[in-house]
Amino acid sequence: MIGGMKTAILGALLGLALCVPVRAAGEDSGKLTESAAALLRDGKTQEALALLRRLIAGNPKLFPAYSLLGVAYTQLGQLEEARRYFEKAVQLAPRSPQARNNLGANYLALRRPAEAKRQFESVLASDPTNLTAWVNLAQSYTQLGDSPKALVALNRAQQLAPEDLEVQFALAEARLRTGQAEAPHQQIRELARRPGGGLHVMALARKNIDLGDYNAALALLELLEGSDRSSAAWHEMKGYVHFKLDQPEPALEHLQKAVRLEPHAEDHYLALAEFLGANNAVGTAVTVLEGAQKILPRSVKIQSGLGVAYLMNGNVDQAEALLRAIVERQPGHEVGYQLLAECYERAQAWDNLQAVADQLRRLNPDNGIGWYYAGLARYHVRQGQGRGASLQVIRRYLGRALQIQPNDWRSHVLLGKLLLEEGKDAPAVLAFRKAISSNDEEPSVHYLLASTLQRLGKTDESEAAFAAFREAKAKEKARQFRTLVVNTHR
Repeated sequence: MIGGMKTAILGALLGLALCVPVRAAGEDSGKLTESAAALLRDGKTQEALALLRRLIAGNPKLFPAYSLLGVAYTQLGQLEEARRYFEKAVQLAPRSPQARNNLGANYLALRRPAEAKRQFESVLASDPTNLTAWVNLAQSYTQLGDSPKALVALNRAQQLAPEDLEVQFALAEARLRTGQAEAPHQQIRELARRPGGGLHVMALARKNIDLGDYNAALALLELLEGSDRSSAAWHEMKGYVHFKLDQPEPALEHLQKAVRLEPHAEDHYLALAEFLGANNAVGTAVTVLEGAQKILPRSVKIQSGLGVAYLMNGNVDQAEALLRAIVERQPGHEVGYQLLAECYERAQAWDNLQAVADQLRRLNPDNGIGWYYAGLARYHVRQGQGRGASLQVIRRYLGRALQIQPNDWRSHVLLGKLLLEEGKDAPAVLAFRKAISSNDEEPSVHYLLASTLQRLGKTDESEAAFAAFREAKAKEKARQFRTLVVNTHR
């Protein structure tokens, strides 16, 4: 929920998608595609989705619409769904460099650099002057751990655009990764002083945050000077980095500073609230978001965040009322339905969860969360009341969820439980291990794995899993008992 922390590739994706020559699809389709692109630029993702779905329903071969659908789902943070649409665009227009650049950027965001590399190499085979492909090819090599080849690609990009600030920043970063520490830092400091340079440093820091390299992000933010390091965006990002480095005091200081500097920026409140929630100050997060709601009474983001905070604080009735009101006012708001589903899961209101999940599936059948919750609700109804769907039906729902989001840890947990009911302990172990590979912080999954291994007689593996369970439980308890002195005054 951290504002401004979306993948740095998103802006490039939208720019690339808009480069597609839409007139080839017909004048009316072209105008509608441009309208959808304008909606995406304005952040009106749901409206853009509705328009784009109508477009492909009438013209299923309109590849620019598929590219823009990929951008829309990227904006929503649903990268696996975005991938499906980018791949469809390439299937329809295999010679389009824009379509392949979009798909490659999506693979980078999904941490699939080998596949990304193939897309950019395909672009460069037909157009060796494509600057975007060279820059992204360098990023593919970086993810593959091949910094020398990343440098070669960026040097080629610099030859094509010697004054391009973004390329120079990428080149400085690549030099950092090859161990040339001092000179690149000085180069970045000097580049930051040029017009627009500060924004590039912020983007570079954001990219390192997306990669989980918080120390590198912090070092980059410290290179900024003057007004660049006094902006609300800088304070929010710096606070977030300290948060991730488990440094709560400076994190709180900077996140609060961001709110004070821009009291009408909803993302700053959400960043502060997430930090407070993670540090066992959920009550204070509620206070912060209730104050934000008074300042921004029409903000769906703030209302959604407040609903989550109520839920974390155990106020299920308040959370349900607020989230229900959101989806009633905006029946196309997918995130609202997802949060309401989580609310019903927490309350163990399985019939309500089933109804909301089915509504979410009708709203967007390509959203894996709707399929997961549909299966989860039916599983618990069957467990508790001995009625409803069969295991085979639940498996079908879950299979669809995993097809859309193959790395969703919750779906793998539920799959493991279904396999246990079917007496398939060994496949269940694989499902639980897959869940842990995506999320190793949830104690219950380690316990499920340990107890299943124990039944299989795998004593050593079981003991290791129980040890992991105890460790995860201890970390969870430490988070719960951390307290902060928080100043909520602005």
